Amino acid sequence: MATLGLRLCFTIGITIILSLPTVQTIYEVGWRQQDLVQPVSMVVEPLKLYLFIHCYNENDILYFMDGDPEFILSVTGIFKPLCFNLEGKSGEIIRLIQDGNTDISVNARLISDNTSTFIGTVSIIRKNVIIIVKPHIIIVNRERFQWNNITAFLIRGHRVVISMNLIAVTFRNLNVTAIVKRHETGQKNGIESLSYLGFYLSDARGFSPYTHGLLGQFLHKTVEIENLRYRNNRAKARLSITSPLNPIPRRAMAVLGSKMNRALNTSTPCWVLRQDGRGVVDGRYNNYVVNSMRDISSLQLQ
Repeated sequence: MATLGLRLCFTIGITIILSLPTVQTIYEVGWRQQDLVQPVSMVVEPLKLYLFIHCYNENDILYFMDGDPEFILSVTGIFKPLCFNLEGKSGEIIRLIQDGNTDISVNARLISDNTSTFIGTVSIIRKNVIIIVKPHIIIVNRERFQWNNITAFLIRGHRVVISMNLIAVTFRNLNVTAIVKRHETGQKNGIESLSYLGFYLSDARGFSPYTHGLLGQFLHKTVEIENLRYRNNRAKARLSITSPLNPIPRRAMAVLGSKMNRALNTSTPCWVLRQDGRGVVDGRYNNYVVNSMRDISSLQLQ
């Protein structure tokens, strides 16, 4: 059944991609001719994005931050991912990922509509490549791109694909692909609603064991269920958490619940942690607040 569903999803994806307007190439002053991606690749890459966002199932690896904002994170040792909400303030910039081995940093600026908090801007940085993603514009170093027709190119050997409401960045020779998804909410009751972003990792194999950040630290954490019990028809567990950065086990309570998967617009079963992931996240939330979207300084955890 799963295979049949994947085939159907794949067929729909091909139909959608091939029905899109003509793929555009980009060549600007300062961009090398060899940085252009061949048209075949420009069709394949958006198709891969479609398959990732729409065709994976609940058993696939999940690392993302989206919505209000909510983290859903697969970890070694348990079948269901961990999840928690973030209670940040509008205007704060938080470090999602930092890895000194790959030199990749990801920051996110929070915005608010007075009732909820969302991601308003994402920066993806590696050495001399800086990608700033906003709901209305994408900036790659000094070049500006609109959210419209499919665009694909290489910059310093790294592949960038802009496809409808998705942008994917695949880093050369690293097995790392980051995706930013745009949510356009339009108008509600005649009032313009807030557009916002979600951040996903579709391939995290290339990150080192010493990757950190509010999201990055979970890539190599190991979680074991020490005590599982049922009360009021709900499963509760005491978790033991270790990581290469913190080998001494830490323990935290979690309840089996669910969070909204904004990519699929469906509910994902997960082990719900306390607010801000307290008890599992290293340090405190304030340790992950940085000064600017281009900040790549190392985090100082307490």
